[in-house]
Amino acid sequence: MAILRYLARKTGKFYGKSPAEEASIDQWLEFINGQINPLNMTTLYANLGYFQVTQEKYEAGKKELLNSLKTIDAQLSKTDFLTGN
Repeated sequence: MAILRYLARKTGKFYGKSPAEEASIDQWLEFINGQINPLNMTTLYANLGYFQVTQEKYEAGKKELLNSLKTIDAQLSKTDFLTGN
């Protein structure tokens, strides 16, 4: 994720036009890093067969993932993009 931030800032086109927009982008990137990516281990990667998890752990991870995706969906119901234009 750090390399994406670096490249986006270097181009000057993809990382917001103000410090507030940059902070908003950072907020959503950290949300993905902290909420979505860890849940991929128990849901997506388990479905792809990379490793096994118990059904109980899988269902709990799926429920948490759906809750996290609802947060993103709520934001996208108000705007076309998560941040800025």
